[in-house]
Amino acid sequence: MIRDLVLASLLFVGVVAGGVWFSWPALMPIAIGLPALVAYCAIAYFVRARPNHDQMGGSLHLGYRPSADVNWQLVQLVLILAPGRFISVGIVDGVRLLVRGRLPHER
Repeated sequence: MIRDLVLASLLFVGVVAGGVWFSWPALMPIAIGLPALVAYCAIAYFVRARPNHDQMGGSLHLGYRPSADVNWQLVQLVLILAPGRFISVGIVDGVRLLVRGRLPHER
């Protein structure tokens, strides 16, 4: 849990530092990018897409099935949100562990 907190914090700081480094003279991209990164991490924390892998079909589709297309889109959503989810879950669970002294799933 502490490892995830450290890695997520380093990843977040690295993304922010990289954004500041590449857009330093102009402050507008920084002012837009930082809230966008926080919003992305918040969305990734709260949105949990769960595709049904049994209905996805293979590489050869034998007929049109809308559920297969929806499931492939859910897989793409999971892949897009994965880095933000790692950052947000790592930070939130690590801070909960440090503040409360127990793991998040313990009551």
